[in-house]
Amino acid sequence: MERVSGRAVQVRPRVAPLAARLLTMAARLLPEADRARYAEEFRGELWEMAVAGAGRWGQLGCAARVLARARETRAALRAPARRRAVP
Repeated sequence: MERVSGRAVQVRPRVAPLAARLLTMAARLLPEADRARYAEEFRGELWEMAVAGAGRWGQLGCAARVLARARETRAALRAPARRRAVP
């Protein structure tokens, strides 16, 4: 709740539309098998940021970092899983 002119007004969290689009782009760079799961995680993280009070610039910064690392994430998802050597 926020006070405006002495009255309590409920402030609804707002997700920055551009940040959401950047995260959609990041998810599209990932392998198809993992895309939906990561897109859902990205949307959830963005929503949690909005609920926590992160503004547009904070959300955009986070989304830009995710997009910048999307190729690395794709490479990690494509890499074969390493198994531990059994003695």
